[in-house]
Amino acid sequence: MNGYHVHFPVRRGDLMTLANLLTGLRVVLMAPLLWCLVTGEAWLALVLFLIAGLTDVLDGYVARRLNQASRFGAFFDLLADRIMTLVVSLGLIISRPHDLVLLASCIVLIGRNSVIAGLSEALPGQPGIALSGLEKVKIAFNFIGFAFVMAPPLFDVPLPRGEHFFVNYSSREMGVDCLAVSAVLCLATVADYAARAYKSRVSE
Repeated sequence: MNGYHVHFPVRRGDLMTLANLLTGLRVVLMAPLLWCLVTGEAWLALVLFLIAGLTDVLDGYVARRLNQASRFGAFFDLLADRIMTLVVSLGLIISRPHDLVLLASCIVLIGRNSVIAGLSEALPGQPGIALSGLEKVKIAFNFIGFAFVMAPPLFDVPLPRGEHFFVNYSSREMGVDCLAVSAVLCLATVADYAARAYKSRVSE
């Protein structure tokens, strides 16, 4: 798979750990999540997405707490995250095909992961790249955006437009805007990763 060549030995003990099982659960949840997104089961989709997000937090915590961190675990976690981004993006695009801002944002998110996967190959001896502060902000906007867009309408905030006219700003519109911000931050993180990959090559 492009960008996912495993350049390190995988020991049997690295596979069946609680941390990796949590990561595996995140991958397993993607099939029913995609089905819920495509068929309009908004509440169930949101629940599955939040559970998947919780496993993303717990697998790293468990790995550190139980001394189960491994290079395979880091690789598997990164792969699971990218599968989730791909699945959720495709599900939202299918369910909201006429939302051009959502479409463009999801395309950037998917494309960014492909670019980063290639750039990670430029960093010798690493299955992935350490998260930067900008990347963490991007992930936060990404997660909030996905959650609000897939959820049923949660609220409408009246916003003034003109002296005597108000428009409603829905939770789903807020979600799309969060994804747009995440997409813009994606471009900045790609530039950051590219610079780090270049410096790594130059320093060899």
